[in-house]
Amino acid sequence: MSLTLALVFGFDNNQTSFVWSEWLINLLAVFILSLITIFVHTFAHKLVAYRYGGISQIRLWTMERYGWSKMRQLKRHMPIGIILAFFFTIFSNGQFPFAALESYELVSDKLRRVGRAFSYVTEYENAKIALAGPLANIFLAYIVKSFNYTGYFDTLIYMNVIFALYCMIPISSLDGKHLYFNSKALFGFGFSFIVLSGLAVFYLSPLTALIISLILTLTIGSVYFYFRIFR
Repeated sequence: MSLTLALVFGFDNNQTSFVWSEWLINLLAVFILSLITIFVHTFAHKLVAYRYGGISQIRLWTMERYGWSKMRQLKRHMPIGIILAFFFTIFSNGQFPFAALESYELVSDKLRRVGRAFSYVTEYENAKIALAGPLANIFLAYIVKSFNYTGYFDTLIYMNVIFALYCMIPISSLDGKHLYFNSKALFGFGFSFIVLSGLAVFYLSPLTALIISLILTLTIGSVYFYFRIFR
């Protein structure tokens, strides 16, 4: 997963002429950044899952069946995330970053759920576990932006923002799907905040971007619930 992410963001090294040694050095640097991105994302999932007595198992985004029927199962899971990432990277010459690569499975640890109301991880708890990964990437982008005075870590900021946005897509087994179908309210909050943060962090100071993103997210949520409840 990290190698694919590195290829997505390091395929185009912004040089006028292609030199193998320079391209490989750039790819290695981006690979290290991708390891950081994946680690932060995975750690957040696992930390929140542990908090709620669950075990988060990170895996590649794969296609398990075709069509809507559960009977149309593929004999082997197709790594659709990697396939699409390679396709868009090669045909766009690295100009279109496709980063929908990660999904997770949640297993409840009944021993660690002793004393709780339910012996399994609830839907709302699962939604919070799903949101933890993309949210961690956005906060990493904020943190890095706060000391990125020279622009040296622009790629790391960009990578985390794009990766978080793709993770929030509510399809298949991506984080966004777990979030949307377990808590639409939390999905709305998380999606709004991550999209707004992803835009603001590139143009504003980290603190200003964070405050504006939170205010706009809360405003959008308030307007939505007003029309949902009173209209």
